[in-house]
Amino acid sequence: MNMHEGDTEYNFLHAEWLLKKAAEYSPDVIILPETWNTGFFPKTGLPESADRDALRTKALLRDISGSYGAYIVGGSVTERKGADIYNTCYIYDDKGVNIASYSKNHLFSPMREQLYYKKGDSLCVFSIKGVKCAVCICYDIRFPELIRRLALEGIKILFVPMQWPRERTEQMKLLIRARAVENQIFTVACNSAGLFDGTVFGGCSFVSSPLGEVLDSCAESEEILTVNADISVIDGIKRNMDVFNDRRTELY
Repeated sequence: MNMHEGDTEYNFLHAEWLLKKAAEYSPDVIILPETWNTGFFPKTGLPESADRDALRTKALLRDISGSYGAYIVGGSVTERKGADIYNTCYIYDDKGVNIASYSKNHLFSPMREQLYYKKGDSLCVFSIKGVKCAVCICYDIRFPELIRRLALEGIKILFVPMQWPRERTEQMKLLIRARAVENQIFTVACNSAGLFDGTVFGGCSFVSSPLGEVLDSCAESEEILTVNADISVIDGIKRNMDVFNDRRTELY
């Protein structure tokens, strides 16, 4: 998704259009990128741009998921709770019920995100049609200890809403694939596109298999991508290489 700077009204309407368009493919789950309501991130007027208690976000995700019968990993939005601002993802099931939420734990210090947003303090694991999943947000992917903690919960898919710049696209691809291989899970990266506050964001959203194979990928521009993932392959991979059983928990 390509967000418009300083125009949350456009961003909400455009996200709605994209969600409906994606829902035409009858997917099990749809994912949006990080902070799609504000972009990443306007330092002036942020409290006014934030979605208070995520009320508009929740209404949109509830209506689309319930109407089209698709789970939605709602990317993340800039959300205001009282005096605090969070970078939060809401997850809805295919009946329009909010089943989980997650606020970004690792705030991006190179852009001083921590001066504007409050850190989350919990993990997020949920199920899609019996498949255990988790979500982390953008910078979180650089912290393998977080992803391993989620993997130990038995997840099979990790969703990663992102606002990753084009100049570091290869790092994004490497990190997403590495987290997939080392944890024997599918990883789904949904990145933003276009120019925002002087930064060109890289697009190139993609899905990695547990073997690090790119199942399919977007271009740099805004695009809707559909991917089929055979979750059953995970069991065979784990039987052939049981890295979790071979960990040295007495040492680390």
